[in-house]
Amino acid sequence: MLVKTNHIVLFLYLLIVLQFSCSNGKTEAKKNEVLAEINNLSLTVEQYQNAYEYWYRKTGYVLEPNSTNRLSVLENEFNKLVLAQVAIDRGYNQLDDVKFEEQLIERQFIIDLFQKEFIENKMVVSEKDIREAFIMVNTRFNASHLFAKNYEDAIELKNRLQKGETFESLAKEVFKTPYLANNGGDVGDFGFDEMDIAFELAAYGAKLDSVVGPVKTAQGYSLIKVSSRYTKPIITENEYNTVKSNLEVITRRRLSELAKRSFTENFSNKFVINADLLNQLWSSVNKNIVSNREENGKRQSIIQLANQYKDNVIGTFNNKPFMADQILMELYFSPNTTIDRINDINSFKNMIAGLSLRVYQIQKVESAELLITEDIQERINYSKLMNLNEVLITNLENEITIPEYDCFDYYNNNKSFFEKPLEFDFIKIVTESKEKAQIVRDELIKGTMNVGSLISKYSIDKESMLNDGRTGLLPINELGTMALKLNKLKIGQVSEIIIREDNEFHVYKCLVRNEPRMLSYEESRKTVENMLKKQNLEIKKAKIISDAKKMHRAKIYNEKVQTIDLKLN
Repeated sequence: MLVKTNHIVLFLYLLIVLQFSCSNGKTEAKKNEVLAEINNLSLTVEQYQNAYEYWYRKTGYVLEPNSTNRLSVLENEFNKLVLAQVAIDRGYNQLDDVKFEEQLIERQFIIDLFQKEFIENKMVVSEKDIREAFIMVNTRFNASHLFAKNYEDAIELKNRLQKGETFESLAKEVFKTPYLANNGGDVGDFGFDEMDIAFELAAYGAKLDSVVGPVKTAQGYSLIKVSSRYTKPIITENEYNTVKSNLEVITRRRLSELAKRSFTENFSNKFVINADLLNQLWSSVNKNIVSNREENGKRQSIIQLANQYKDNVIGTFNNKPFMADQILMELYFSPNTTIDRINDINSFKNMIAGLSLRVYQIQKVESAELLITEDIQERINYSKLMNLNEVLITNLENEITIPEYDCFDYYNNNKSFFEKPLEFDFIKIVTESKEKAQIVRDELIKGTMNVGSLISKYSIDKESMLNDGRTGLLPINELGTMALKLNKLKIGQVSEIIIREDNEFHVYKCLVRNEPRMLSYEESRKTVENMLKKQNLEIKKAKIISDAKKMHRAKIYNEKVQTIDLKLN
């Protein structure tokens, strides 16, 4: 049975692989030179370069371009194409759900292309922008905030502040996290590129102890009160020139994100919806889609509604009409999670605005014919082949059945593999100096000071602030180099001060210690089955790849890959 892949995860992978441009002076002919081919499918130099760049970054910039690594990446990428060819041989490319996935991939590429061509490429990063970012790099803040999901609620919070209510009292209402609820929304100490971009910029320009906002962030709206701001007093031109090139890249990324948000917000503000048609549509959507529990039933209902409301204008943007059937078809091409978020007329109204933006972006790109170049189309086609590769692997895995006796036999012969490791739950407090860490350690040992107060006063670790200092249950093997310094702690004991390379000073108090033990067969059953499935899958894939290469007379040009000038950044 065919199982659909997760198209969002797949697209993100493909986007990472394909987004790196080949700016090393190669001609188009060289970029399109074939390194391997099977039937009508081929792996080009450009595709290989992008793949090598991906693995280079994924391995932490340590994948040296030696002969062995070059050939390994070549074989790995070509095998994906081979499996895509097998999927075509089996007719998977003709299946409805695969065609659906391919349309989603194409839409994602077009939307990404819109953002690059109409937003990012039109944005200019000035010397002033980079210098301001440099000052922010050398600035630290302390701030509190109150959060609301929408603008109206944020304004209501601001009005209540103006009438005399305090951050402390309102924080208890708006935050479920104990730390933020009990500390007036205090987000602690932060600096450049550590918080939401809009949040940081608002904090940078705010007067001390005054409330700014509502500030639109990626999560919602914040009212911000900066309690302290410290900028390094001596910032030299030499320091600036040393980091300028890297800072320009970061600044461009940050400003691009703000520009995308601004464009989306501007579209939403200027989009005028047809209220009467909205009510009619909502009645039909609520009856036929929201209440329908079957995915296929929901999508079929969307198509029926699109036909029913064809040629009806649902809204306008700058006098440009948006037809209801266009918007409903964009809903059809949305993930299940998006469709499932429709629960009332307001969420449906917001979704219409968002879907209209997608229609606008797609139409804008498609109307500019030169944008969808042959190169872009090749990238889209290659992405579709990678999707076929994933579809085939998913189905191969689903075909594998591991008998119970094989699982039991494997467990009995490899019991040492199935041990539950030593586990801990700690209170973790991170400070900026050894002196403060010593105070924290002494207080944890005495137990006279509330942990929340210690965190509020001394911690610089935001994650621990949000979790009242609790790390949660952690296996010893997830503690990395800290394991050797923490594995002897008993319940109630406090660690020595642990100094990290980044000038952080850690103190831990052991709350839970679970000793290691052998797992029973029942506890290990699923793990054993997955291990055996993975082994069988690799064997099955290897045979299928080998057979397909022979059947289609695949060619791979190992000598060419050694001559590629891989410029890795």
